[in-house]
Amino acid sequence: MKFEAGIIALAGAALALLSALYVYSKADRKRVLLTALRVAAYILIVFALLKPSLDRTITLKRRTAVAVVADLSKSMGLKKPEDKAALLKAAIKEKAVPLAGVFDVSWYAFSGTARKTSLEDLLTSPRLAGDSTDIAEAISSAGKGLEKDKPGAKKALVIISDGNSNGLLDPVAAAKQAGMPVYTLGVGPLMKGVDVAVRSIAAGELGFTGMRSTVAVNLSGANASGKTVRVALKADGIEIGNKEAVLQDDGLETVVKFEITPKETGLVRYRAEVKPLPGEEDISNNSADCEVRVLKDKVRILYLSGHPNYEYRFLRQVLKTNPNYEMVSFIMLRGIKNLMPFPEDQLTLIPFPVTELFTRDLPQFDIVILESFPYSEYMTPDMLNGLARLVTERGGALLMIGGDQSFGIGGYAATPLADLLPVTLEGPLERYDTAPYKMVPELHPLNSLSYSRDGDALLWKSMAELSDINVAASSKPGAAVLGRHPFLKSKSGEFAPVLAAWQKGRGRVIACMTGSTWRWAMGTGQETSSGLYARYWQGLFNWLSGVPDVKQVKIAADKKSYLKNEPVRLSISVLDEHYRYENSASVALLVSDPNGRKAREVCALSGNGIYECSVSGDVSGKYSFEASVYKEGKELGKDSCTAEVTGSRSEETDLYLNETLLSEIAEKSGGEYLNAASGKALLLKLDPETEEIVSRTRKTLWDSPVLLLLSALILCGEWYIRRTNGML
Repeated sequence: MKFEAGIIALAGAALALLSALYVYSKADRKRVLLTALRVAAYILIVFALLKPSLDRTITLKRRTAVAVVADLSKSMGLKKPEDKAALLKAAIKEKAVPLAGVFDVSWYAFSGTARKTSLEDLLTSPRLAGDSTDIAEAISSAGKGLEKDKPGAKKALVIISDGNSNGLLDPVAAAKQAGMPVYTLGVGPLMKGVDVAVRSIAAGELGFTGMRSTVAVNLSGANASGKTVRVALKADGIEIGNKEAVLQDDGLETVVKFEITPKETGLVRYRAEVKPLPGEEDISNNSADCEVRVLKDKVRILYLSGHPNYEYRFLRQVLKTNPNYEMVSFIMLRGIKNLMPFPEDQLTLIPFPVTELFTRDLPQFDIVILESFPYSEYMTPDMLNGLARLVTERGGALLMIGGDQSFGIGGYAATPLADLLPVTLEGPLERYDTAPYKMVPELHPLNSLSYSRDGDALLWKSMAELSDINVAASSKPGAAVLGRHPFLKSKSGEFAPVLAAWQKGRGRVIACMTGSTWRWAMGTGQETSSGLYARYWQGLFNWLSGVPDVKQVKIAADKKSYLKNEPVRLSISVLDEHYRYENSASVALLVSDPNGRKAREVCALSGNGIYECSVSGDVSGKYSFEASVYKEGKELGKDSCTAEVTGSRSEETDLYLNETLLSEIAEKSGGEYLNAASGKALLLKLDPETEEIVSRTRKTLWDSPVLLLLSALILCGEWYIRRTNGML
């Protein structure tokens, strides 16, 4: 009850006053009575003015909620070496059913996602046919179901399984995130024989030629502690190394590391194989695979700028922060025509080593950048011819950036480089405009800044204005124009190209007709502007250097591992010879299953150069996919990928109980593990009941009709006594 201290003080004062009056006028009892009535009325009025209230809390007790989640995967139906189905029913009946007398138990079944069921279904005829044992998904879905059905109650999960999880997620991590203890009940025979398994083979997804890296092979053994095994590492089927390893105790992994140094670029498939031990029960898990895409160790870039400027400063920073780039740059602070009247040894600036760069060292570079560079002051025709051969014959790349000494007005129209460029030049009469404008991007993969077409449009709309452009006569046939001027037109009548790219011979060339893209790093509304600027230029340099992310044909599966009979979804991106989206190609897919059988599938266009196909993985193991793309009888390119189909094989060969995983799940979540074969009861360390506040109510007393009526009766009583005794 809400009762102010002032009321208590007031009541005490009234009682003291009544006592004093009683003692003082003991003979005059009527006066004492009248005084008492008046004081009582006063107290009631003050009591009402203080607005007292009565608080009431209703508390109930409810039982702790427990979800018992039984594994109904195919491995639980195996009959040898022991009948797991019988063991499962016995575990439910003997270990789980007694919980229902103590806790509020819900019954679930799982193979993948846990579904609610009944005890009767679990004990009579459960269908043990699930293609996977996804304990992580079972913990997550059963926990969410329990939270929905039993809000507010304490909760726990009981997982009954053989522990052979083959889902894509980590069950231990799922148990940590469950927010409730997970108790595990292990069902199945323990392995009595010897077994060794390759748990994983790990290498980086990317490797580089000439650079050493590590392949780590993780082994585990059962009843094989201290035994020596031989591990072989193969690259595309050829053995490249082997080592001996001593297995650790059961439940612990042994790591074997191999040093590799790739010599050629491309996709390399590595396989780790362990020679079976004498009497080993299961040899299907003695190997594992991984893939590494090998790239060039470094992309070497030569950057020549005609004068200090912001484009050089910003673009150089992008290149310097990429560890895969090795850059040599020169900026011309003084030209040959601006000779100083001092000896060279008294100058702090080194002379430009043009002869060494373009005769001896040029073949070492993959990309050459010319940015408003006055070539005529430094380079001979033979040097320009050497640069042209670097692109067309050696597969190098050229990037020319706009400025008042670039393209036509820079004198390049009369050089061998004019033929390399994807735009035609007008020579000395070429316009160099400095009015601000926003580039209009074309639909092209190199212009992708986000993960969606709508997102790209928003980002490009927010990009800052550019401030200059070299107006070329036109783009050449076959060139991919990445962006155009919004209102300036070339002589051909097309809007002037700002960025254009194409394949020239064996190499690639980009013409950036402006020297002000650095402004894109100065202001956008979608994300850090410098990040967008760097991302865009990194994409252009990836294309120039031939990084696999930007190639004509690229195939990929939507994930690396699938369950048996789950559709393997493949997407093939196709670009034409000018690296524009190709929507009229013929795409043939060759599928090789783990048994060596091959089949051909036809892929359908889904839009923007993407062709899709779905293949059913009905055999466990590794599938290989090779896409061949043709247009008008001409092959545009090929690419391949692999995907692993799991579930059926492991379900059919998961004969034994995995106590290690079940124990770790219980330990990390605050629960406990129990082997169902033991004579112990499954004890949950939880309070069977918890108190729950159902409601709190507050009732005001000062506005009660009873209080008003009592006050009125007291006052009327005082008036009646006075009137009948002649005191009015």
